[in-house]
Amino acid sequence: MRNVGLILLVAAAGCSKDAVQAPPPPKPPLVTVSEPVRRDIVRFFEATGRTRAIASVEVPARVLGFLQEMKFEPGTRVKKDQILFVIEKDDYEAQRDQAVANVAASEAEQEKAKSDLERFEEALKSNAVSKVQVTQAKAELLRSDAAVLSAKALLRRAELSLSYCDVRSPIDGLVGRNLTDVGNLVGPGDAKPLTTVVSRAPIFCYFEIPEQFVNEALKRQAAKAEAEKEGRKRTDTIIRIALPNEKDFPHEGFIDWADNVVDEGTGTLRARGVFDNKDLLLYSGVFARVRIILDTVPNSILVNYAALSIDLGGRYLLIVGENDIVERRYVKLGQIEGDEVVIVDGLDGSESYISDGLIRARPGLPVRTQDAAAAESAAGARNG
Repeated sequence: MRNVGLILLVAAAGCSKDAVQAPPPPKPPLVTVSEPVRRDIVRFFEATGRTRAIASVEVPARVLGFLQEMKFEPGTRVKKDQILFVIEKDDYEAQRDQAVANVAASEAEQEKAKSDLERFEEALKSNAVSKVQVTQAKAELLRSDAAVLSAKALLRRAELSLSYCDVRSPIDGLVGRNLTDVGNLVGPGDAKPLTTVVSRAPIFCYFEIPEQFVNEALKRQAAKAEAEKEGRKRTDTIIRIALPNEKDFPHEGFIDWADNVVDEGTGTLRARGVFDNKDLLLYSGVFARVRIILDTVPNSILVNYAALSIDLGGRYLLIVGENDIVERRYVKLGQIEGDEVVIVDGLDGSESYISDGLIRARPGLPVRTQDAAAAESAAGARNG
C-alpha cells in the first residue's frame, strides 16, 4: 500500500508541473502593407461658381402700335436681325410716303431756285436786274437746299420708324417666351420688353478664388497681361467645370478675367472663366463645381487615402520599419486623386505603410506583413 501511495504522489507532482507551464507567446498581428506610388500630378484647386450668359438682351418695342404678328417659337435659337415680332405698319408706311412726297416737292423748289439764280445772274450782265435781286435769288437757293436736307432727314426718320415695326433679335441666342400677346398696344414706354434673347455660346462662369491661391492667381494674370503687351503667346489658366449631375469636369475653358480687389470679408478674389459651349449643354444661372488647373508636379508621392489616421498631432501613416516594428509617421497632405492622396511632406517614397489591418497594429510593436497585391490576389481566389 505504501508503494501505491508513493506512485500517486509522484504522478500528482508531474501533473502540477505541466499545469503551470507558460503558454507560447502570441504571434504578431498580420497586416497588409503597400508601397507609395510616384507619378506626375496635375495640381489644381476647386471652388464653386455660377454660369452666366455673355449677353442677355431685352427686346423692346421701339415704336408705338398694335402687335400684329409673332414670328418665332419660344425657347428656340434665333439669329441676329431675325424678325421676332411685327408691329402694325399702316400709319408708318403713310408717314414714309408723305416724307417721300415732301422730298420731291423740296427738290422741285430747289431746281426752280437754281434756275432763277442762273437767269438773274445772266440778266445782271446787261443790268436788266439789280444786284439785290441776284442776292435774293442766292438766298432763295440756300433756303431750298436746306429744305431738301430737312425733307430727306424726315424721310430717313420715317423709314427708320417703319423699320422698327419689324422687331428683330439684337444677337444670336436663345429666345425666351413672349411677354406680350399679339393684339396688344405696345410702345417705347412699356415697363416690360416683348421678350428676351440670351447668348449661350460662349458662356461665362463666375467663381471665387480661395484665399490661399489669390497671390498665385494674381501673378498668373499679371504674366498673361505682360505677354499680351509684349506680343508673346499668352498662357491662359485652364479651368474646368462640372454641373451638379456630372461626376467629372467635362467642360474646359480658360480664365479671361480676375478682379483687381480682394474681398475683405471673405479673403477671396472674384474671377471668370469662359467656355465655348458649342454643345449648348451649359445654361445661364446654373450652379457649377469649378476646378482650376495650376501646373504639373512631376514624380509626386501618393498613398491610399484609407490608410491615413488622425490624432491631435494631425494626419499620420503607420510605417513598417526595421524588424517589422510599426512607426507612427506624421505627413502633410496635398490634393486628393480618387482613392489616393498626394503626400507633400513626411515620406521619401521608399517606405512601406500599413494599408489594411490598421486596427490590429500598434506603434512600437512588431507585425507580420503581407504584400497588398498578394492579399488582393488571395482574396480574389477565395471569392472565386
